Amino acid sequence: MIPILNYADRQALQERLLSRSQLTDETVTQRVKDIVRDVRARGDAALFEYTERFDGAKLDAASVQATPEEIRAAYDAAEKPWIDAMREAAARITAFHEKQKQRTWIDFDGGIALGQMVRPLERVGVYVPGGTAAYPSSVLMNVLPARVAGVREIVMVTPPGADGKVSYPLTLVAADIAGVDRIYKVGGAQAVAALAFGTQSLPRVDKIVGPGNIYVANAKREVYGHCGIDMVAGPSEVLVIADGSANPVYVAVAIVTSSLMLLMLHHYGNFVENGKVVNFMGPINFFDSMGLGIFTIIGVNSALDSGYHNAFLAVFVGVMTGVGGGMLRDIMVRRTPLVLRREIYAVAAIPGALIYYYLQEFLPKTFCMLLCAALIVAIRLLSLRFRWNLPNSINEK
Repeated sequence: MIPILNYADRQALQERLLSRSQLTDETVTQRVKDIVRDVRARGDAALFEYTERFDGAKLDAASVQATPEEIRAAYDAAEKPWIDAMREAAARITAFHEKQKQRTWIDFDGGIALGQMVRPLERVGVYVPGGTAAYPSSVLMNVLPARVAGVREIVMVTPPGADGKVSYPLTLVAADIAGVDRIYKVGGAQAVAALAFGTQSLPRVDKIVGPGNIYVANAKREVYGHCGIDMVAGPSEVLVIADGSANPVYVAVAIVTSSLMLLMLHHYGNFVENGKVVNFMGPINFFDSMGLGIFTIIGVNSALDSGYHNAFLAVFVGVMTGVGGGMLRDIMVRRTPLVLRREIYAVAAIPGALIYYYLQEFLPKTFCMLLCAALIVAIRLLSLRFRWNLPNSINEK
């Protein structure tokens, strides 16, 4: 059960919120301290021992750095649309941060010189998570600002798989696109310690940036002062605040859709081979379909609440609400809007919207919303299963 927190007992609520940080977990803190101390003292020997213990990968000084052959293999394994999307994202991120760039300046006023000297760091370490939290976007968002700032050398660390390689190819592709100078296949607190103090294989850096789990966060806090860090980040969270006047259906939808988005970010992947959808129930397609169903029904319900008691208008508003998000996404990445390329995407929403319009007059509204949203999801997934539509624009241009 999801706990319901009563604001009336706000003192106890405040104490609970302030005392729940994982960074205060003494067991984790002590483990991290031991790892950092060990890597600082023994260098590569400790680094590779912890890598084998925690990641199951046997590495040494000769194999810890990603090779050009591994990067080329990553390009071969990655879908071209994803590579193109990352290149476009890299160009946009770079353009944005170019506008933020600070420059050295000096003014002379009555014999007094006032100014600011801006110099880039010599070497920066970027931590990139692996496993279920492998986000190529975190590579671009951390490496490119450093590149724009003029950092002389950018070193990246990311956890290896049990085979000693970076398990997610787009991580290596993103690093190559962003211009990382060296990529090391180590992760966890031991990687942070190696960057902060240097080992026989990894160079010491001036600053460590990038997200990570609780061990990485504690390690960054532990090495702060020996080198700079960006911040000690906590877990991603979603908070929905509602009072007695809130529509409980909308509150539930807000919670569900936010949770589904987090799950999708953890599990998205490629589901097209040779132009065919090979996993029509894959997370990216399932969540895409669920988004269509939920927001279509919300659109119909909003139209009814606004006084549009006309079947055509209510269904039209619902369908446009459902497909609008997908169209906006495609426009933002300069693709033909998917509703123009895949008419079945919009058609899938019509039966559910129409049935909801008539059923909600006779049955409980919440039940009708869930039933009709599920119907839209089913039609959308069946359209993928039986190829009623053109290739999936999420995976193909």
